[in-house]
Amino acid sequence: MRLEGDDRQPMPAEPADTPSVPTIRLMLTMWANIGLRQIDRLDQAADNYREAQSAGLFREAFDTGGRPEEWRPAYEESSATITLAEYWQMGAERYFLLHALAQVRKCVIALPDDDLPKVRDMKVLRLLRDIDEHWEQLDGRSLLEMRETNPNVQPGMVWLNNKHIWIGDLDTGELASWLASVDRVVRERAAAAGSPLPSPNVPVEFRSTAERE
Repeated sequence: MRLEGDDRQPMPAEPADTPSVPTIRLMLTMWANIGLRQIDRLDQAADNYREAQSAGLFREAFDTGGRPEEWRPAYEESSATITLAEYWQMGAERYFLLHALAQVRKCVIALPDDDLPKVRDMKVLRLLRDIDEHWEQLDGRSLLEMRETNPNVQPGMVWLNNKHIWIGDLDTGELASWLASVDRVVRERAAAAGSPLPSPNVPVEFRSTAERE
């Protein structure tokens, strides 16, 4: 109860409402599709990094190997570079992907009756997101827990080779398959319940304020 004239007493908190199943399903399909798009963005950033790395190493080998003339045509074609800002962007794309994956995991857990596809090591998705979110906590709980199985883990670290990018022990190909399966199954559940989910490819319609009124 708030007494008149007393600004120190807060208003009582309203009871929190639990999102409805249709709302959670809509959020799930949204985050699953965002995750798929984010994987594409991370893959493209990683491809740019790999191309620049390969070109840079070749140019170094050319210079340190006496600049052999038979290598010169390949040397002149090896011009790919990557700026520091573009390198940072690759880390940002990973961070945004982790956020989308954590949201998908949250929604999957909130829909136990939908029997949605799971991915191995789902908890790792949350731990990695927390590590990046709280990068300044050098002894954070999530970081210490991850280091029990991966002592080299660091905030913002991107694990990749010539073919794969890993999020924990899951590569982006496996994650993309999982996200697509989750999206398909939740759409089936929503349609069976009489509340079909919208396609992500439906154009957004814009109307003036007068038309809405």
